[in-house]
Amino acid sequence: MRNKKIIIAAFITLSFVLLCFSCASSANKLDQKSINQIVTDIREVEKESNEKGYYAAKRGIEAALYNIDHPELVRALKDIHKETLGSFLFVALLACYSGDEVYFHDARNAAKLLSKLYPEYKDLPADVEEKISVIKEKRKKNEARVTAQRQPARQHQLVRPPSALQQPAQQPAVRQQTEWQQQPERQQTVQQQPERQQTVQQQPERQQTVQQQPERQQTVQQQPERQQIVQQQPERQQTERRPPEQEQQPNIQQYDPESDFMVAKQGGGKSVAITGYAGTKRTVTIPSMIQGLPVTGIMGRAFIRNTSLTGVTIPNSVTSIGEGAFKLCTGLTSVNIPNSVTSIGDTAFEDCIGLTGITIGNGVTRIGNMAFSGCIEITNVTIPNSVTSIGKGVFNGCTSLTGITIPNSVTLIGEYAFYDCADLTVVNIGSSVNSIGRGAFSGCISLTSINIPDSVTFIGSEAFRDCVSLTSINIPNSVTFLRQQAFAGCTSLARINIPNSVSSIGQQTFTGCTSLTSVTIPNGVASIESNTFSDCSSLANVIISNSVAFIGPEAFRDCVSLAGITIPGGVNNIRQQAFAGCTGLASVTFQGIITSANFHSAAFPGLGDLRGKYLAGGAGTYATTAPVGQSSVWRKL
Repeated sequence: MRNKKIIIAAFITLSFVLLCFSCASSANKLDQKSINQIVTDIREVEKESNEKGYYAAKRGIEAALYNIDHPELVRALKDIHKETLGSFLFVALLACYSGDEVYFHDARNAAKLLSKLYPEYKDLPADVEEKISVIKEKRKKNEARVTAQRQPARQHQLVRPPSALQQPAQQPAVRQQTEWQQQPERQQTVQQQPERQQTVQQQPERQQTVQQQPERQQTVQQQPERQQIVQQQPERQQTERRPPEQEQQPNIQQYDPESDFMVAKQGGGKSVAITGYAGTKRTVTIPSMIQGLPVTGIMGRAFIRNTSLTGVTIPNSVTSIGEGAFKLCTGLTSVNIPNSVTSIGDTAFEDCIGLTGITIGNGVTRIGNMAFSGCIEITNVTIPNSVTSIGKGVFNGCTSLTGITIPNSVTLIGEYAFYDCADLTVVNIGSSVNSIGRGAFSGCISLTSINIPDSVTFIGSEAFRDCVSLTSINIPNSVTFLRQQAFAGCTSLARINIPNSVSSIGQQTFTGCTSLTSVTIPNGVASIESNTFSDCSSLANVIISNSVAFIGPEAFRDCVSLAGITIPGGVNNIRQQAFAGCTGLASVTFQGIITSANFHSAAFPGLGDLRGKYLAGGAGTYATTAPVGQSSVWRKL
């Protein structure tokens, strides 16, 4: 009997091993059709810059990772441009600000696939994990700030939070706890920089070097004391030769030694680009010529995590700044980008938390995704007329930014471009902008008003979510779609004008707009989606156009100030909880016929026998006496 059990156990074990081997073998047998489908799915993100393209690429990336050991698939994947996977990764990271864990998973997958395909991205998964932790902390902080802003007792104090420059112990401390907590060596490096601490509080180092930066003469003229210091030291300025003990304050009129820079030849050997920096100086002047060739670019990650760098001068020969070139240069305080530069790469200055001033040259046409994300000390930025698009998350988390002017040359404001810019009070949008991306101004809690030009046709989901100080907004006739949560949580929004050009209003578009008192649904809108006006506690007047046929679940939930409403004849479907919690509702006029099947039994929950009386009595006005509740008896007038 015992031998029989042993034989049976051995047979089961062998069967399991053979099954695993069979599965592994079948996994490796990936036909060409499947490979082509995976590649096609991933490339959809290039063709469709919307949810369809995103989810196709997501599906392709997951399939690619599952079959990553297949050599034919790897060869096919390498034919896909790196920027395609990079674009998906950026979108996933930006979508992470919505708080949905699914997007964290997507970002990790994209980073993992890039690291497996290209050796130079081997550190990308760790970088993405670090970024995700920062996003989670930002999201948590923003939610806490919005919650506090909604409290009447503290509303006046939080409408315009003080600049991070005035409270250096608060904003940087949050970032130190999130990004640097896992990197003690970086934390120690930053703590050993007393000059930077003084820069945040008193900025004496910038006073001493201001005479070396002619681009900032205007700033000097506005500060008489500093101007006097500069004027009283003409001899020192001419005779100083950078002794070793003063190496931290070099004469930046002279180029740093070529040996300090690592370069790579470009353009068939006719020019070079900076690939790295081996020097130790805190203020760096990049030469215009190295090895007898012009310096035309600063390549990706060239100065990344150089925490001792406080200033950099870029020569007029440079035309491009690569991806992550100065990322995490936490000591960098000012940068002047010359007119020769045409492109600022993705994440070029991301998380430069000491950067207070940035001058963008008139030659720049593209500002890459998240180029200045997390630069919490920047207070003002001038975008030149040469720029045509503002990438995704460009100024995301710039919590001290107070004003921005978007020139007429810009046609696109990318997703989460100004997300969580807590001090932003003034935004001027140029007349050529046609699209405001998802979450573009979400969390801008100090923004009181904004003028949307007639050129805008698209307002993305969450575009102005949690702009708790926004009191009014005019939507131009050019807009045709309002995506979900576009104005959700705008607790001070009292007036909104929805033009007749709008044909679609997304879910939760105005949910939580507690100050909104009246709204008109224009002709052309076919449906009021779920939670569109839920929790609009001050909403007392609603006009629904005849074009509306569908009122979705919880569309007007908890609109406690709504005393009466007219359901036009075009409405033929009212879903569950549509008017739940509307405790002030005492009069409802039905102008058409709604069948029992399309009139959900819980459409007016807690409001007595209204549904039954309508189904029995048909079109007309029905009223009840206060208080409105479960036992309310309605009668047809």
